[in-house]
Amino acid sequence: MKKSKFLMGLSAAFLSAVALMSCSSLVKSKSGVVLVVDGVEYTAEDLFNDQKTPAAAEAKFNAVYKVAVRAYFKEGKPGFADMAEVTNDTKIKISEQKSQAQSNADKNGTSYDEEWQKILDSNNVDDEQGLYDKFEYDFQKEKFENKLYDNNYDVLRKGGKLHEKDKEPLSTLEDVPGYLTNKAPYHIKHILIKLANAKAGDGVNAEISAEEAEKISGVIQALAGNKDGTVKSFEQISDLYNEDDSAKENHGSLGIMSKDTSFVNDFKLGIYLYESFFSSSTQGDISSDPYDGKSAKKALNLDLKVATETDTAAYYANEIATGGTKQELLDPTMGGGATPQYTGIGQIPYEEALNLGKFAHDDFSKIEIKNRFEQAGIKTDEVSAKYFPRNVIFNKYFNKHNIMVITPNEAPTATKTSITYTADGKIRTGSFDSYRGTFNDTKYGQLPGFNFKSGNSNENEKRAKDDDILLKDFYNDNDTATNTNKKVLRDNNGRVVLVFHSGTGDSSSNDAYQGIHFVVIERSPFIGTEYDTKDGTVDQNYKTDLEEYYTEFYPEQPGGNHPKYKDGADKGKDKHTFVNYINGEETKALKERSNTVKSELKKCTERLDTYVYDYLMKTGDIHFNDDPKVPIAKEIETSITDWIKLTRSSQEKKKERTWNETWQTYYLSLKAQCEQRKEELSDGAVHSRLIPEICAYVFNGSNTDTIDPGVFKAMFSVGGIFHD
Repeated sequence: MKKSKFLMGLSAAFLSAVALMSCSSLVKSKSGVVLVVDGVEYTAEDLFNDQKTPAAAEAKFNAVYKVAVRAYFKEGKPGFADMAEVTNDTKIKISEQKSQAQSNADKNGTSYDEEWQKILDSNNVDDEQGLYDKFEYDFQKEKFENKLYDNNYDVLRKGGKLHEKDKEPLSTLEDVPGYLTNKAPYHIKHILIKLANAKAGDGVNAEISAEEAEKISGVIQALAGNKDGTVKSFEQISDLYNEDDSAKENHGSLGIMSKDTSFVNDFKLGIYLYESFFSSSTQGDISSDPYDGKSAKKALNLDLKVATETDTAAYYANEIATGGTKQELLDPTMGGGATPQYTGIGQIPYEEALNLGKFAHDDFSKIEIKNRFEQAGIKTDEVSAKYFPRNVIFNKYFNKHNIMVITPNEAPTATKTSITYTADGKIRTGSFDSYRGTFNDTKYGQLPGFNFKSGNSNENEKRAKDDDILLKDFYNDNDTATNTNKKVLRDNNGRVVLVFHSGTGDSSSNDAYQGIHFVVIERSPFIGTEYDTKDGTVDQNYKTDLEEYYTEFYPEQPGGNHPKYKDGADKGKDKHTFVNYINGEETKALKERSNTVKSELKKCTERLDTYVYDYLMKTGDIHFNDDPKVPIAKEIETSITDWIKLTRSSQEKKKERTWNETWQTYYLSLKAQCEQRKEELSDGAVHSRLIPEICAYVFNGSNTDTIDPGVFKAMFSVGGIFHD
């Protein structure tokens, strides 16, 4: 055992020597002072002898940074007051690791020494003292950076130069990228209805339960409200229906979604697409055209005008939004007639949402339906559940992975009453199915969810105007592009309700789900400040800008500075921000959301510690020896500087590459969806994998008087037009 330890020590010394030789003249100058931190001099050996791997540029950075952090906790320095806590936390963690080693030994039938060695190896240390030093430094680093972050939340939020509290930022320090512009944070709410048997990638044959159909229909009806003008809030509806437990606890809130949040593409990129191409509220300082969305496109790198290659996020986003230069995303199920159309937004007539609930239980569990099939000579055990009315309606209108909205439309008349087919009912003939339905303002358009009114007479207030809620060329009537109605379902605050079918794999898989999301954007980073004002008005007294919205303070915080209204009737009251967007919450919840903001702000850029290093260099807390007789010092400094530049550049390129690939994946998934759902007309026959909606009415007997019994049998029997 002694021999083994000796060899390990020799190996470490050898590696250290290799590390020094990797920097040309390091060995010749290894006895010289290369670094001064807080008046303490450090040689190359001091910095790198404890490294188990050759001192590459990142290792040099970490070694120098470590010296600077540890200096902050020496006696007489600001961090010394925290050392008792650091020591206690370190001892506890060492004790936990020892307990883990013993537990692993008992479970694996190995020895304690073997399992302890594995823990040492996994932490890249030689012995317990090395592990203690590592844990101690981890706690010190966390406290040190938190102190600096606490003094720089404004900088992390909007960008700028790091500085000490109550001191001017250094003019020569490189700016930290601001979180708000670099990460584009959204505050998102959603209501999720899970689908137990849905499969990923199947855009035509999903099967949902009667209960799921009723829940989806119930959410939409609750959002639309009643004819008497009453409507529940989005939060109240979430409390009733939401099957995302975490969001339900927060009244529908998913918290902050940024460019780095790992939400599924259908959900996350769908929101970005809506904001960039279809929301008339997407304004900003770049363009006076309220429908342009230039600010969102620029921030999300989706502006095709600045994209130099086709294989970019901007290219794929524009293809999705417009149908594509290659016409690969044209889909008749997005339009209203024989000519395939693609606006990027799927439209769900409100009456179809009602029918989804109305027909939910219309299947062979109903005796009268089963008897009618059997009397027609059709064996019910040979008829797939995909022919049940709820599944026909769901697949036609909801089983799409692009953006969808709910319109105050009736179901398309033709889908209820007629379909043309050959005499034997085996071939469907005539024209394509209809999808958009017919606008009915009297029947549905006056429901509060479609007829949001803020009570504000200002005609420039976009949220109060039904005809400006979506992109100016959006329409929802049959094939009338000039139709001026643009009503869509909105929540009680006037925010458009976006609908997404998304998930992670098949519902039956472990840790996977498929579901329908009803989404509202509580706060967008791209719209004007008027969107977050009191009661939908544009009263200047009630504006809450984006920096205020993502404040790190909570109301009544001791010594805090939560934004307050400066004028008007609510002068002195707390503004509506991410921290306090729910009225009447306890302080504990406010603190938790405040901490969420703080954690998010620290994500303003990758390797934020490199900016802290820049700051320490400029303040003189880190000083490399500039004596030409000790060239090693300059070599180490230059090596670290070059590594920082390269690291930041590489990370930006990696992010751009990942961003492009993510949009490509989304594009390809929608392309596959279009392939599955496309309808083709050949020699008078319509070819489609989607079951025509008239099947739902024929199945449950709503229009049996228009269907010949012989044709009815041919339709549902094997080989009929409703079979693959």
